[in-house]
This record gives sequence, C-alpha cells and structure tokens, in this order.
Amino acid sequence: MSCKTYIDIRQSSHFTDSYKFHFYNDFNEFYYYSKVYGTSGKAIYYPNHFKIKLPKKIITWGASDNNFFFEYNSKQIIWIKSAYENSKEEKNWMIYDYCCDNIDKDRHFLWYWEERRYNSKYLSLKNTNRVSKKYSNGKIDIILFNIKEENITEYLELVKSLKLITYERNGNGSN
Repeated sequence: MSCKTYIDIRQSSHFTDSYKFHFYNDFNEFYYYSKVYGTSGKAIYYPNHFKIKLPKKIITWGASDNNFFFEYNSKQIIWIKSAYENSKEEKNWMIYDYCCDNIDKDRHFLWYWEERRYNSKYLSLKNTNRVSKKYSNGKIDIILFNIKEENITEYLELVKSLKLITYERNGNGSN
C-alpha cells in the first residue's frame, strides 16, 4: 500500500492554453500545443506540438521551455526534450541505452531535480534493477530515467505512441 497521492487517479482531464492532460483508466494522454514561439533575427522557431500516452500513477510533473518531466514512484522519470520544429533534422525513431554520466550537466534536468529538492549525489549513482533508455528521432528525445526493470517494457510501449500534431500557425492544433 502506498501513501503517495497520484495526480491521475480520477478519470478526468486538465486543460490550459498550452496543454491538455487526459486521465484514462489504463494510461494518461498528454497533448502539448503552445502558441509561444522563439525568434532569432528574422527566423521564427515554432515548438513541436505532440501527443503522447504515459503510464498511470504520476506523482508530479513539470515543464521548462520545451522540456517535460513526468515523475513516478521511486524517482522514475520520463523526460521529453523537444527541439523547435525547424531546428533539427528528423530521423527514424531509435531506442538507445542512456548513459546518465552527463545528466548532472543538463540545465533542464538539473532545474527539475533541484525543483524537487533532490540531492544531486543520487544523479550519478548506478541503481541496481533500474534502467535508463533514450527514444529519439533527432528532434524529440524521450528519456526514461531510473526506471524499474519491471516497468521498462510498459513505459517504452506507451512513449512510442508520441505523434507530432500539425497545426495552424495562428492557433489551434489538430490530430
């Protein structure tokens, strides 16, 4: 029995101007569709809009820039790193073993880790019975960090559902 409270207990939804979170019985679905874009000189950088299925029992989640963190029991984290749609070349989706040696140098991950008030010494520890994987197409990286071995197959299958959403530049996205 767990004393933790999960944000996805009820079958409901949560909406803002830039995301939708649907909580279903067997999984959660997160849609990201920000209207905020970046500029550099005359170049405009639009964020990748996407939808993805996520496992149940989310303890907390956070976002910073185009980085999204979904945390589960025992510091199991799904981290979505999304580049701007015109900033990198898209490739075929691939799964890699993710070496966490440099994770303590990534400012986005450090933001989340510090926001949660976790001790940084645990970032570089190799946990037994834990796995870290990266699922990437060159534009979007999905890091499954510190996942329990018994959860890795389910988590990978769900995050493979990520689909980019096309949208009109002046507003709403579509599936």
